[in-house]
Amino acid sequence: MSNQNDNFDDDFESVSGSNKTWNPTVDKDGDPKSEASKDDFIIGFYKAVKHGIGQHNSTVHTLELKDGSKMDIWGSKMLNEELEKVREGDLIKITWLGKHLTKAGAEKPEKKRTSTDSFHKWDVAVSTKHKNTTPVADTRPSTQLVSNAAAPATTPAIAPPVADESDDLPF
Repeated sequence: MSNQNDNFDDDFESVSGSNKTWNPTVDKDGDPKSEASKDDFIIGFYKAVKHGIGQHNSTVHTLELKDGSKMDIWGSKMLNEELEKVREGDLIKITWLGKHLTKAGAEKPEKKRTSTDSFHKWDVAVSTKHKNTTPVADTRPSTQLVSNAAAPATTPAIAPPVADESDDLPF
């Protein structure tokens, strides 16, 4: 049986290191970055998503890299929305495109901007050669699911009267 890692092309470089969390939004010293570089991407098989992690109820996504190691990526609103479109087992490339200003942030003078005036922008691409084609099960709570099927009747249907031969009224 072949290992999923055999599907990687030889021209990929491993981005794994001693740190098992990938965060391109900070530099090597841990200081925040606002501009992306050409190396701000990661490629791997999408393995798992965990919700409700840590004190801020965050989401963590896990990739399996070419060398078989696992790398966690902390989610953000935009990244989580992009990764909802990915299926477990897909070979994906996540690219950090930098920090961008919101419309409101762009209208403010730089000195008056706060952390809510910017956001991290991401691109998620799925390999067309190594895409999981298994149907995705919907994991939303049943109260959020929408169905096109007609709702079941809550009262029994009234049967039409049975025709008889007489003109007599039934009372």
